[in-house]
Formats: sequence, structure tokens, C-alpha cells
Amino acid sequence: MSPITTPKDKWPAFWKRARQFHRSMQSIPKEDTGPVVSNAVICGISAIDSLAVLTLGKHSSNHNDSAMILNNIRTNDDNKRKKIAEKFMELVSLKYRAQYDDYLPSKNDAEKALSLAKEIFSFVESELRSMGVEAPQD
Repeated sequence: MSPITTPKDKWPAFWKRARQFHRSMQSIPKEDTGPVVSNAVICGISAIDSLAVLTLGKHSSNHNDSAMILNNIRTNDDNKRKKIAEKFMELVSLKYRAQYDDYLPSKNDAEKALSLAKEIFSFVESELRSMGVEAPQD
């Protein structure tokens, strides 16, 4: 599948979703490792999609699209952007294990997912700020 064309003025919906999942991933009890990982992944996807819609007018149709789209966005720090794309793929790999394998994520997996999602979220938030865009609140 290919990225989905979306009007650029729709980016706030993706950012609000990212904020909601950012908040929820931190409020889930850490022993509920599967939901923590799943919410962290959605936070990362939505954060990347918000930046992609704003800058490119596209959002992901699957997880691989998110990383590919992120790599096509010009940012203040392209080296950091590349690292964030790698971290996103690491986060997605935790999701597959949490949702599709006969493996329950460990607390370490949940903590790793939280850390990766927070880093992705912070990167996007910083990019939005540097663009002079006021990110909507919930």
C-alpha cells in the first residue's frame, strides 16, 4: 500500500491522537505490557503522521510507510530524523511481538516502548515548534 493523500489542514487530528495515546500509554499499569506497547506504537504512528500530513499532505497506510514517510520529511536535524525513523522501526518490532506472537512483552519491553514513543513524540513536537506551528491541545 502507499501513503494516503490527506489535506494538510487535517494534521491537528493526527497530533491530537498522538497526544491522547501519549497520555494513555503512560497511565496504563506497567504490568499490562501488551497494551502499553500497543499504545506506544499508536502514539509514534500518529505523531509521525501529524508531521507528514502538515509537511507532505500524506499519512501512513501501514507501519513501514510511517518510517518511509518520515525519511522524506526535511527536518532541522536530518541525522536525528534518521535515528528517529530507526527507533520507530524498533518500536514497531515490539508491537508485532506484543500483538501477534505467542510472546507476552516483558516489563523491559514495555519500558523500552514507552521510551521510544516518548522520543518520537518529543522529536515531532520539537519540529512542530520550530516550524512556528501551534500544536492543538486536547
